Amino acid sequence: MKLDYGQLITRAFEITKNNRALWVFGFILALFGGLGFNFTFPNFSFDNSSFRRTDFDDIPFRKISSIDPTTIILIIVAVAVLLLVIWLIAKLLQALANGALVDMVDKVDKGDSITVKSGFKEGFSLSLPLVGVSFTIWIPAIIGIILLGGLTIGPGLFLVLAEYQVAGIILMILGGLLWIALIFIIAVASGVIGLYANRYLVLEDQGVIESIKSGFGLLRANLGQSTLLWLINMAFGVGQAIVGFVVLLVVVLVLSLVLGLPIALLALAVSKWLFILLAIPILLFIVAISFYAGLFQSFYSSYWTLAFKKMTETAEVSS
Repeated sequence: MKLDYGQLITRAFEITKNNRALWVFGFILALFGGLGFNFTFPNFSFDNSSFRRTDFDDIPFRKISSIDPTTIILIIVAVAVLLLVIWLIAKLLQALANGALVDMVDKVDKGDSITVKSGFKEGFSLSLPLVGVSFTIWIPAIIGIILLGGLTIGPGLFLVLAEYQVAGIILMILGGLLWIALIFIIAVASGVIGLYANRYLVLEDQGVIESIKSGFGLLRANLGQSTLLWLINMAFGVGQAIVGFVVLLVVVLVLSLVLGLPIALLALAVSKWLFILLAIPILLFIVAISFYAGLFQSFYSSYWTLAFKKMTETAEVSS
């Protein structure tokens, strides 16, 4: 039985719109699932007649050569460990949100009630296995991509090193294009297998390895439908990005016209608090864009969960 994509999208939209508890986990997923910002603020000083950068000569980092190398190594290790811990926490929160969304969408589709509390409870119990699914899929995929890079680009590089420059460069370009195509295929296939595996784990109570095998089998048995599902998802993603950019541009222009001058005057008056003045709107911006992206994350989870249920129901009937 073929999927009714129009009905699938409509149902996913209805579930997302009518169940605000999903929005909480969509927000978490958007915030910790790849939405990253890196802001750096130069230190400025102001006087009545000029606008200039503060003299950085007295900053200790300029005299880093005088610091003991052991101390530098310890600092680097500490920062690396801290970043690793933050990344692992983000992965766990992402998995928690993923598990909660899948479980809650399934319950809503069955007519059961859901709450944020129950979502956190279910998501917490599923977070570690879902992280296991992610690592088990993507670590081999990344290793495979690296090996394929050597196989596709390596022959051309060998010819270049052997002083067959023209032939080697041409072969490297062709190999590079092939490698890019293979990366795309592996990334898409791994992503879809992961989507299915997560749902086998959450909804069918399968283990990590078993769910990945089942996810691969479902993709292989429904390759055409899975491809179309992914393309529709991508179309929504492009639309999400375009709408988000337009809305963001309008908001920035309006706020710049309305609040730009007052904020600039206030910043000049209290230059020591410039970082805080800038940090507040930036934090509000991160929250707003995460909420916007979270609505789509809730929709995508509903979309893939409903599609998964339809395909697995079809497989059970066929068997």
